[in-house]
Formats: sequence, C-alpha cells, structure tokens
Amino acid sequence: MLNLDTIRNATVYEFPYRWAFIQNALTKEDSLQLARTYPSIDQFQEFHWEGNGFFDRKPAYCTLKDIARIQKFRKDLWKSVELGKISSSYENLNESWQKFITNLLSPAHREAIGDLLRLNLKDHITRVSFRRLCPKHFGRTPHTDFRSGTTVTQLYFFNQE
Repeated sequence: MLNLDTIRNATVYEFPYRWAFIQNALTKEDSLQLARTYPSIDQFQEFHWEGNGFFDRKPAYCTLKDIARIQKFRKDLWKSVELGKISSSYENLNESWQKFITNLLSPAHREAIGDLLRLNLKDHITRVSFRRLCPKHFGRTPHTDFRSGTTVTQLYFFNQE
C-alpha cells in the first residue's frame, strides 16, 4: 500500500526546521478509499490547546513491541496504555485502514523514514493516531514536537479532492 521508495527518496528541507513533503506515498486509489472510509466523527473526542482545537480518535495504535517500549522507556505514556488510549488492536477498523496501519507500523516503513531523514529509528516507538480538523479549527500553524519526546511526525491528509 505505501510506496516506500517514494518516501525514502523525497526531498528533505532544513528551513524553518527539518521537513519533507512526500507526494504519492499512497496510490490515488488507496488514498481515495481511505478518505471514503475515514472513521466517523462520533469516534473522536474534541481537544483544545493554545486557542485551537481538533478531534482526536482514541485509541492510538502501536505494535505490541512498541507497547513494551512504552512501558520500559516512556512512563509518561504508560497511563495511556492502561486507559486504553494506546492499543495494539485495530480490528474494529475496516480492511483498508487495517492494511494502512499495518504498513505504517511495519519495520520497512520505519526504515524508509529513517533512510529519508538519516536517522536510526530502530528502537523508536511508532504510534499511529487520527485527527480530524473542523473548519472552526483551521489555522493550526506548523510547529515542532520537541517537548513531546517525538522524533518524527508524519502526516497524511485525506481530502477527497
């Protein structure tokens, strides 16, 4: 489903921080299928911070190996696992989303992102979560995640246009 060569060979920019715009990481057909079957808004909780807001779907998803890493290395996230906000189970999602999340959590995807950014991500936690912005919440500015312990953030937008 994911075109790992496209990810691996994207251009990385250094200003105003390290970032890449990766086009065609998914085929148009896969992207449209994921957009059509995106989880409904009633599966999200509303959150606000810094005057902005978004809808966050719980739980976020990790592999069992990454959940073990959270328990060992990220005590700040362990409560989220205990509360069911982070899970290794995503069978409740439709087949397209299960396949997409499986691809995102794969060692091959982790390696492709690492190759792109020249980082060794082998022992880093991969967490997949969903966001849904609503028109009243547009305007969230680009930012770094330096305070959250996040090494890399990868966003996929599923607009139907």
